[in-house]
Amino acid sequence: NWATTEDPDLQRRFVSLLNFTLRSAHHPELVWHPTKKIVYMQAPPDRSSRKIKGRYRGSRGRAFFTPYFGKDDTTKISFCRHYAASLYFRRWSEQWYLEINPTYHFTIDGHRESLYDAEYIQKIKRLERNNAVYQLVRAWADYLQGDDTLFRSRDERIRFGQLLQLDCDAAIDESVWIPQEPAPKPSMNGLAEGLWELPQ
Repeated sequence: NWATTEDPDLQRRFVSLLNFTLRSAHHPELVWHPTKKIVYMQAPPDRSSRKIKGRYRGSRGRAFFTPYFGKDDTTKISFCRHYAASLYFRRWSEQWYLEINPTYHFTIDGHRESLYDAEYIQKIKRLERNNAVYQLVRAWADYLQGDDTLFRSRDERIRFGQLLQLDCDAAIDESVWIPQEPAPKPSMNGLAEGLWELPQ
């Protein structure tokens, strides 16, 4: 009754139920960040890289958690990158879908949020193109569909189908709407400023 209701209040309750059930099904691997309204992959106890295998042919999987080490001390973690996503349940044409908006979360040790979190995310977003975002959505879809393992059965409380595919007659030219880095201005001696070091 709640899934098909037209009552806005019951719809909100149903979405809350779906959200809590989804987080419960993937606890403790996924951590809810109440301020950013995202879930992100928890760091393994040993803080080693956590790779999730893809479902499609040719997929080598993706690292949902990656520690990065300092240049001077290769045994000390400098920061950690977690795959993250905003997940929204939406109903279209009497069918419920999960909207996946991939992003990232950065910590200094796998738990405590990095002071440069927003800066790191902004830098990655500037470099990403459409295909990179698509691959992230696909990776999250593969993960959320789940698999039975030797030690645990897949949680069946929420089951997802395949990603919804739509055919469009038009596409966005990324080279037009993504801002390009300004070209360096040539100096008086013909060398590009900031690219070459003048001899002493």
